Amino acid sequence: MDRIAEGPGGTAAVLEVLEGQRQEVRQWMLTGIKTLEEECGDELRRLDRAAAALGGVGRRPAAKADPDELPRRGSRARRRPKRKRPRSPQALHERCEAVFRFLDEQQEPRAMGEIRGALRLTGFGASSALERLIEDGRARRIGIGSATRYEAKRRASTLSPSGAGHAEEGTVQGRALAVIRDRGRASREELAQALRVSPELIQRECAVLIAEEEIRMDRHEGKGVYVSMGDA
Repeated sequence: MDRIAEGPGGTAAVLEVLEGQRQEVRQWMLTGIKTLEEECGDELRRLDRAAAALGGVGRRPAAKADPDELPRRGSRARRRPKRKRPRSPQALHERCEAVFRFLDEQQEPRAMGEIRGALRLTGFGASSALERLIEDGRARRIGIGSATRYEAKRRASTLSPSGAGHAEEGTVQGRALAVIRDRGRASREELAQALRVSPELIQRECAVLIAEEEIRMDRHEGKGVYVSMGDA
């Protein structure tokens, strides 16, 4: 075996030989790939002709991917949140009344879990009812975090300034109807003041009473008032 000459001149010669071999390998690979592509194309065309002769179809062009549908690199596909089914006003009203009656019967404030367990409500059902009761001034939230408790706001015993009539234990609808019958007529603001609730709550509850034909709307001294159907 011949020794490779030492020194700068010998090293340069070796590197030149290696580079020539590298070029030969690259050229050989490119030539082989080109030959394979040509052979593959010829074979596919032959198969297409055979399929056409038998009444078939040839190759289908590959469908190009829509660039707008391709996921972006580094991004995760976002799932669309499920839309909650709209709750009917009547269902929410009944749930609020059930929660209020439960709180009103308790001697001390109760936690969310106790309310859910006693009334067999979901987390969303209990929280939505409590938020509505708090918004309407019928319940209050005490504490924060895991120590949060809820209680019903107690009603004053007198419904009217004259003191005739006392608050009945029951729903806002029943108490509002009692005030209307006692006074003969009452506006939304008067009912809200007598029952110590928001005017918006009175309007919703009286709408139910109107639908049930317990009361009707009338006008007195230029303002809208509620009148009992028994007084019509």
